[in-house]
Amino acid sequence: MPTLDLLHKPRHGELLEVEIDRLATDGCGEAQLEARLGPQKLARVYTVRVRHALPGERVRVRVERTRRREVEATLQTLLRAAPTRVEPRCVHFGAREVAGKGCGGCTLQSWDLGEQRRAKREMVARALGEAAGGVEIAPVVGVEGWHYRNKMELSFGDDRAREAALGLHPWGYRWEVFALEACYLLSPALAPIAQAVTRWVRERGVAPYRHRDDSGFLRTLTVREGKRTGERLVVLTTSAKARVAFGGGGGGDGRGGGAGERLAREVVGDFAERLEACARREDITLSGVVWTQHIARRGAPTRYVDEVLAGSGVLAERLELPGGKSLTFEIHPRAFFQPNTLGAERLYAEVLLAAGVRGELAGRGAVVRGELAGRGAVVRGELSALRVLDLYCGTGTISLCLAPYVGAVCGVELSDVAVANAAANAARNALEHKARFVCGDVAKVLRAQPELGANSDVVIVDPPRSGLTARALELVASVGAPRLVYVSCNPTALGRDLAALAGRYRPLSIQPVDMFPQTAHVETVVALERVDGAV
Repeated sequence: MPTLDLLHKPRHGELLEVEIDRLATDGCGEAQLEARLGPQKLARVYTVRVRHALPGERVRVRVERTRRREVEATLQTLLRAAPTRVEPRCVHFGAREVAGKGCGGCTLQSWDLGEQRRAKREMVARALGEAAGGVEIAPVVGVEGWHYRNKMELSFGDDRAREAALGLHPWGYRWEVFALEACYLLSPALAPIAQAVTRWVRERGVAPYRHRDDSGFLRTLTVREGKRTGERLVVLTTSAKARVAFGGGGGGDGRGGGAGERLAREVVGDFAERLEACARREDITLSGVVWTQHIARRGAPTRYVDEVLAGSGVLAERLELPGGKSLTFEIHPRAFFQPNTLGAERLYAEVLLAAGVRGELAGRGAVVRGELAGRGAVVRGELSALRVLDLYCGTGTISLCLAPYVGAVCGVELSDVAVANAAANAARNALEHKARFVCGDVAKVLRAQPELGANSDVVIVDPPRSGLTARALELVASVGAPRLVYVSCNPTALGRDLAALAGRYRPLSIQPVDMFPQTAHVETVVALERVDGAV
């Protein structure tokens, strides 16, 4: 750890030399700096966070801000590179970002993929600490590191030259938009679409929506792709305030009326024509084009009005599961679906293992007696007898992926839209007899139907990044199922929740999954068993 004599804490604009020793959960390199402050030489240890600096590197950095014992800094000079540093593919990445030319997306593109995954394993281990219960963190598993995303939402806005742009928000900038020239996380087929829309915006002169004064028209362009089906859906989201955007009539409720509304429809129609022309020219298959009007009024819930401009208003995607099984899903414009299809297949295969489904998963499903891939006892008997309770199930993807392998699955979810989507996908895959979904608050549902918990062999939870609330943790523990499977996208929240469950559930296996290569994000699947005698 470097030691510096300073008259004051690190200040904005100062240059420091530090050694990066680990990767933070947001992808920044972190270094420890010991400072002896003032004439009294008071010792203070600061954590210096540097975007795009890698463990093992010595760097010169510029201090941007200091908050308590944490210093945010930008990379100025790479004094000693890590041996695993590689040349990034993307023109927008790395030092170019320091000059204000980066897209704000990837954080680890300059690091060998194997090293990324080793660092993510260490990140999970550090976040879980004693909450891991002495269980070794398994090596990170994952799939292809490029062109893996099946969805990207691009924002309309102004770039630094005040020219219309379509792209992402640079790191640290809320309003500015960086126009993408390329993106190696997207399918190559989708880049020409974004480029064609950028040209259309500049030629047509349509104003982007501006949050600061609630003006303008164009909000976002979302491109979705079925990696297994080859289908592609493009969604243009605009303000519903045609009168504000174009003048004239139009009430801002997504319904017709006035010259402003007519002009809005003319613009959107021209967009669809330009998009279809691009698809023909580039030999890109478009399954649908949708116009979504975003209706936001103070004091009222945000609403969306969808209108299909061409083709279908939904996207079909398929998940390939172990044992030659597969499921098809109908994805609506705003429905959640894992952004990495092949990564999702690997993630859900790990959930199957954690739930106790093992044996010949690569073959015919088999029996789940004995050990969970050598990692602890399985809850009960035959594969067909397992009963699974999927709490906070969302659109039911995990429930449906488990259904072909177990006796029965019940998903519980508060959102009626999500439950309807889950039920529709169950019917689409002829799984109504294996998977059912209940709409309602989890606590109320479990009180009204106590048999759901009493008869469950396995409980699944897949919470948002914030993890489970204290109330949700108590509910999960109160079910008392022999096995609990926790799927997490935030190692810090996972560590907190596992610590809260200690004494009632203990980990059997901890498997990180790299769903988002080139970024610091990591999913973790934890299998836990109920502690004997736990109340």
